[in-house]
Amino acid sequence: RSIDIPVDVLIIDMDWHETWGLDKDPELDEYGQRIGWTGYTWQKELFPAPEQMFKWAHDAGLKTALNLHPAAGTCCHEDMYEEMARANGIDPATKQRVPLNLLSQHHMETYFDILHHPYERDGVDFWWMDWQQGQAYWWIHEENRDGNMQDEREILDPLWMLNHLHIADIKRNGKRPMFFSRYSGPGSQRYPVGFSGDTYVTWASLDFQPYFTATSSNVGYSWWSHDIGGHMLGYRDDDLITRWMQLGAFSPINRLHSCNTDFIRKEPWCFEEKTENIMKNWLRLRHRLFPYIYTMNYRNHVDLEPLVQPMYYAYPKKSAAYEVKNQFMFGSELMVAPITQPHNNITQMGSTNVWLPEGDWFDFLKGTHYTSKAGRTMSVHRDIKEYPVFAKAGAIVPMQKGYALEAGNDLEVMVFPGKDNDFTLYEDGGDGSEFENGEFVKTEMTLEWGESPVFTVKPAKGDLNLLPKERNYQFNLRGFHKTVSVKVVVNGKETVAETVYEEATRSIIVKVTAEVTSEIKLMFTGDLFITDNGDAMKRCSELMQKSYFDMGAKENVMAILHEQDTPFKSKLRKLNFRLANSIEHQGLIEALLEELTLVE
Repeated sequence: RSIDIPVDVLIIDMDWHETWGLDKDPELDEYGQRIGWTGYTWQKELFPAPEQMFKWAHDAGLKTALNLHPAAGTCCHEDMYEEMARANGIDPATKQRVPLNLLSQHHMETYFDILHHPYERDGVDFWWMDWQQGQAYWWIHEENRDGNMQDEREILDPLWMLNHLHIADIKRNGKRPMFFSRYSGPGSQRYPVGFSGDTYVTWASLDFQPYFTATSSNVGYSWWSHDIGGHMLGYRDDDLITRWMQLGAFSPINRLHSCNTDFIRKEPWCFEEKTENIMKNWLRLRHRLFPYIYTMNYRNHVDLEPLVQPMYYAYPKKSAAYEVKNQFMFGSELMVAPITQPHNNITQMGSTNVWLPEGDWFDFLKGTHYTSKAGRTMSVHRDIKEYPVFAKAGAIVPMQKGYALEAGNDLEVMVFPGKDNDFTLYEDGGDGSEFENGEFVKTEMTLEWGESPVFTVKPAKGDLNLLPKERNYQFNLRGFHKTVSVKVVVNGKETVAETVYEEATRSIIVKVTAEVTSEIKLMFTGDLFITDNGDAMKRCSELMQKSYFDMGAKENVMAILHEQDTPFKSKLRKLNFRLANSIEHQGLIEALLEELTLVE
């Protein structure tokens, strides 16, 4: 945070507890578990004062979690063994293991009361159920080792049952339940944020994650948390970690995790300055998107609409929607086409194929306008600082300027031109179940498109104690033409507002301070409302200037592009002839083609 990197949650992996035997030839207990895999006693050399650590974290506004592998039960070396043994009818002098008996209500009450609640009182906010300990119940009775059920309830996956019981326990004091767990089969989506496992640090792993996340929505599993950047093995590649960090900004959960090695790092300051700064910017953008993401997750809660959806949800009758496996909708307003392959060595740009459904689309960061008359697939190219995120026509995306995960004084709203739309911002207290009793606020925003477009922020409705009395609004009218005039009306009275045009993002920026119960209208006038994208030849020239190849060939390419009487397809044939040297040169042609065909 001292270097402006937002952080919200600290999760401590299994080294929080004693892990005897895991750093040498593994010793196994009587049930074949590695000794130390299950543990409940602090590793006091690493954590001499855990209560102080939790206090420090909470004072800094951080939530905390600890890792669990509970199948081996409670062994005699644990600090709480004696109490746990007596509570379960075992003489502590025997040093007999206390089995984890999911089928016993009494045992599970002691499991929570003795093993978990004390840590929660110390400061643990939620738990990470890492499990990886099978689906049989052999750790209760040996007869089950081969899957022979001793009780009809053993048909349940034990991890599923642990998820169910932990969620019920977390809610005991009115707390909003949060649990982090590995996958335990269909139906388990109703309980945890899902941990997808330890990924390899490779481009292949990155390429699989967006497809995996989007299609998981088909079974209702929408809360996936991946190891962003990869967890183990693989190789160092600054291009790879940056593209992964960009995907993390548009994932259900953005969590950085790596194995215990000096050579796999996720901290931005462990990379070269250019990579470090880009990583920081995407982590910041993720937090700035909090109002939008929180609203979309509320939608998921009430309407069962996942934050990340495959394209065929919105376009079920379009065959192309089934062919772009990595492309997805991120909430109701944004579409993401991840880059999951190394950059082109000539253009120094990453690329991906994107299917643009019929209509107008805008680059979320730059405001560039794309059109698609009947749906089209095109190759899009982005340098390492950029990423293919598209806003639909009329998109409304509420954001924040700071990083606090709460209703703040400063609200930034991205508004894109081209179509009628509405968006209702949802805000509540962030914890507890009070929202179920009406303790929340909704603010409706609308864009009425036509000859005289109007964008409106309607008065906030609900429990206004949750909001500041007034807000500093910044409206980023992205993708609007720079000549558009904006009149601001607050509660029926025209108001003088600070207005500037930002060339780099094709945005008109309007700043207004008003009470949250006010109605704010932005009224647009002008001959053109949507950006014309600027000079295509200038964009092509800038692309060529940054590209790494023969200077003479660059001159030839630009000469072809400037030919006045040559049809476009003939120019394309000439380019293919001139640059038919390699796949890398083909990537350059595709990048030029994108700049020349933004609008059909």
